[in-house]
Amino acid sequence: MKRFWALIGIFWIILVTALSADYFIDFEEAVKPEGYSSATVDLNGISWNMSSVLIGSASGDLTIGEKAARFRHSINDPTEMTMLEDKSNGVGEISFWYSRSSFTGDNLATAPVFVVEYSNDEGIIWHQAGEVVDLAGIDELTSYSETVNLTGEVRIRIRSSSGTHGRKFNVDNILLTDYIEDSPLPVELSSFSASSDHNGWVKLQWISESETEMLGYDVHRSYFNSLAEAEKINYVLIPAANSTVQQIYSFIDREVRENTTYYYWLRANNLDLSYSYHGPVSIFIGIDDDQPGQEPHDLKTELIGAYPNPFNPDTNITFRTAERSLVTISIYNSTGQLITRLINGKQYEPGFHSVLWKSTDNFGKPAASGIYFYRMEISGVYLKGKKMTILK
Repeated sequence: MKRFWALIGIFWIILVTALSADYFIDFEEAVKPEGYSSATVDLNGISWNMSSVLIGSASGDLTIGEKAARFRHSINDPTEMTMLEDKSNGVGEISFWYSRSSFTGDNLATAPVFVVEYSNDEGIIWHQAGEVVDLAGIDELTSYSETVNLTGEVRIRIRSSSGTHGRKFNVDNILLTDYIEDSPLPVELSSFSASSDHNGWVKLQWISESETEMLGYDVHRSYFNSLAEAEKINYVLIPAANSTVQQIYSFIDREVRENTTYYYWLRANNLDLSYSYHGPVSIFIGIDDDQPGQEPHDLKTELIGAYPNPFNPDTNITFRTAERSLVTISIYNSTGQLITRLINGKQYEPGFHSVLWKSTDNFGKPAASGIYFYRMEISGVYLKGKKMTILK
């Protein structure tokens, strides 16, 4: 198995070197003093602090090559590896491989939970990138990927935030891509939603405003809010129209059962074999309301949240409706000035829905960094508002 991952690692290094000047760490040449005590380590030309982290190559370490970072969660000291210098040309995507280690006891008690954070002010303030990662049941190398797309001077850290003292996990092949210049995307989605039809099946619908050089779409589903555990459920690629006018797509998931929550992601596949994910949207399939003695599922109308948050430049605002409703979603700046209306009295069926905000106003002008408020109205009546932050 290690030989297989070593070959993958070699291919990955060649690919990264050939295609970009992105920052990459495979730990193969890295040297750190023995033990878990805090120390400064040079990793491919940038200094990192490694606290309760060492560079492991034992049989219990899960590595792609011969070495990987081994975190040992501590309740007494910080457990983290932190960049002490900035990456000068920004960060587009943060990606790496991770797994719980296989030393005795690492699969017992409470598994560690880690979070990835970034800073663009030399480490004074840290911002979370994506969701926290729970290592429970993660016993093989699993990929992590999160897009932050920040310009200028940026550094990151990987931090174990909770878990049983002494439990260990590995991180390998860290890749920080350069800031991605704004350019026309292969697909621009304005909506991705899930609802239950009269058969009790899940109907997914998405709307693209434009498509270029696309192969098509795949639908991924999970019982948990974890893309890593999601599986593709469409047997045949859903072809893209590759049109500059609005296109509406739908997919019916018939393999669902009652009293179950499902999470869905949409994967957009491009002609150059790159891809991007959209979502998740989630839906709870309740018990059939027409069957005697059974309670209908508990679905309420609510504004769920914005993800990612903070963001740059796009975020998805997710909400759900308990019945057919006229929905308005508006964006305001910190002084209460209306910036744009993403949805204006549009009718939605019962279910979960999301709408994309590209951080522009009604005239297409980019919004500045700062705090914004988004609010939801049903049939013109205010329901709820929440806060989000643009971080450029």
